[in-house]
Amino acid sequence: MSNAEKAQAFFDAYTAHDIEGMLALCSQAATFRYVPLGESGTGSVCQEAVGVWRLYIDVFPNFHSEVVSLREGREGSVTCEIVNSGTQAKDIGNIQNKSRSFYAPHLYIFDFDDQGLIEKITCYWDNDTIYAQLGHTEQHN
Repeated sequence: MSNAEKAQAFFDAYTAHDIEGMLALCSQAATFRYVPLGESGTGSVCQEAVGVWRLYIDVFPNFHSEVVSLREGREGSVTCEIVNSGTQAKDIGNIQNKSRSFYAPHLYIFDFDDQGLIEKITCYWDNDTIYAQLGHTEQHN
């Protein structure tokens, strides 16, 4: 399986709410960096990222990742344009549940180890767009 196919499998598992399937594609030492979350958006995939994934699936029970494009780089990294979406069913942080939906582009970059497992996930998105779609008027910094 190519690294691009592994990235596609990661998003297929995310859409299926299969966290174990997502983890099976990652090394035990894998790290993540969700840039818009600042300092709180970095850590271990097996610890902190799993908590974030579970939270999103809980708050957005119809959470979905649509792959727009996957590009494999020379070093085996994969850059993915994704549209994540879902309808809010619970409060999350300071965003009160108004049963509204979001549909927002995300850019993921996957780096792989020598065994072909994901060793680093970096992700970028625009929080202000998501906040506005969910009806949260406070600007995100």
